Amino acid sequence: MEWIMLPLKKYADFTGRSGRREFWMFQILVTAVSFVFFISIPELYKTTNLLFAAVSGMALLGLAVPQIALQVRRFHDQDKSGWFALFNLFPYIGPVIVLIFMLIGGTRWENRYGPDPYER
Repeated sequence: MEWIMLPLKKYADFTGRSGRREFWMFQILVTAVSFVFFISIPELYKTTNLLFAAVSGMALLGLAVPQIALQVRRFHDQDKSGWFALFNLFPYIGPVIVLIFMLIGGTRWENRYGPDPYER
């Protein structure tokens, strides 16, 4: 459970490194939350409960900052600049490129962004 909550503790920390386990566990959480909200929002529009729809939309937007910060730290783990996260802005192919980078393991031992996240 610690690996899932760690990105929320480092909400807007764009420094340091994060391992693959931290990234993928948080990605599972974000995907599950998104799935629940996107399934429930159309039903809520039918019942005109827009308050819950607005709250769920804000919750998803609130998860965007830790998601981007986590991607930057994953790039740091690979000894790459965090600016590589801007590939997400390229339509269609950009998120695929970032996904491929997120699958690649990090550098072992310490690099210019800090110590290995698995050597804590």
